[in-house]
Amino acid sequence: MLNESHSVNYSSNYNYDLMLNSPNSSNYNYDLMLNESHPVNYSSNYNYDLVDITRQSLQVIFFQRFKILLDGFQTQNSIKFSAARDDMIQILRDLNEILGTEKKFLLGVWLNSAKSAASNVLESHIMEQNARNQITLWGPTGEIVDYANKQWSGVVSSYFLPRWTLFLDYLNTSLATNTSFDQNKYNTDVLNNVEKPFTYSLETYPDTPSGDSYQIAKKLYQYWIPKVSASQNLSPFATLS
Repeated sequence: MLNESHSVNYSSNYNYDLMLNSPNSSNYNYDLMLNESHPVNYSSNYNYDLVDITRQSLQVIFFQRFKILLDGFQTQNSIKFSAARDDMIQILRDLNEILGTEKKFLLGVWLNSAKSAASNVLESHIMEQNARNQITLWGPTGEIVDYANKQWSGVVSSYFLPRWTLFLDYLNTSLATNTSFDQNKYNTDVLNNVEKPFTYSLETYPDTPSGDSYQIAKKLYQYWIPKVSASQNLSPFATLS
């Protein structure tokens, strides 16, 4: 819980920090894999690993910004809160972009595989709904929400991003009006306006990757590292400068 005048149970039913592991658990020697120059003929395994460690690095930065945001909320520092909020939204957009460069991180692959088992349009819609529900709500009303959540391109842009945006908007309103965060109202709002709509949506997503993983990872390094404290352990990007 945050302070009494601005309370929010951010560790309730929703995995707000979007972290599968704590930042300290990502202790890998990435420097052995990355090169200073663009690898011309790198393997599919290299590409997957590069996208995956970039994903994990963005999680570390996201978690750091989330802590800054909570501090700004608790201390009623709207400038600190707004800066952290903007960074968090941008990180989610960047995360979706880098995930879109690797086939194994595409929502479209998952959905198309589910729909391929159908024999008619109605079955296709049912298969897709079940596939979407499995990786998000896991039940009609989120009985074990996010139990099998996936950080895939498409899931991030159409599920996590709007959900986080709504959550941050609620916090911002609470901060601006000096009122308590209404957890119950938020839970109802996010279920009806983000989570259920995603489950029932028929929006299509690509099943082939787009973009150069290395160049996008390098771009993200060049943007985010200057914004991160030198004390932060972000070795995954160390050789991309």
